Amino acid sequence: EVPCTTIDDELDRLQATCAVPRFMKLDLEGGELHALMGARRMLAHEQTFVVFENGRQESADVYGYNCRDWFDFMRSVKYDVYDLFARPFGPGEWTKHEIPWYFIAVPSSHVNWAHFMDREYPSLLDATAARCRSSRARAGRDLMKRLMARLWS
Repeated sequence: EVPCTTIDDELDRLQATCAVPRFMKLDLEGGELHALMGARRMLAHEQTFVVFENGRQESADVYGYNCRDWFDFMRSVKYDVYDLFARPFGPGEWTKHEIPWYFIAVPSSHVNWAHFMDREYPSLLDATAARCRSSRARAGRDLMKRLMARLWS
């Protein structure tokens, strides 16, 4: 038997020994919505930047939710969702196959994150794309280093 918990419960348990995460990356093969639901308090109060994979309808079919459930949850915790290329992601994009399965969710009311997604992140993507001509792997590492530096500054 494997014990089951939530992100919120683990943060409550570890409260005295660790800081609340400013950044969270999820890749749970479709289970991201349920994991995020288990982090509701953290998301609603801590302004965490979240990067995650989501197979949209394929994941929803496996895990028993739908497009409306997914976006209702994001609205309930007041998060805006963008695709990997910093384009707003809403219900109208749910079934579009040309959109990657990687997403970024940021608190709607957090001015710094909104500015980052609107101004800084697209510039990082452009700079990384320009570098890809010479070395794809190095450019990907550079993007992650710059993103992490920005998140922890």
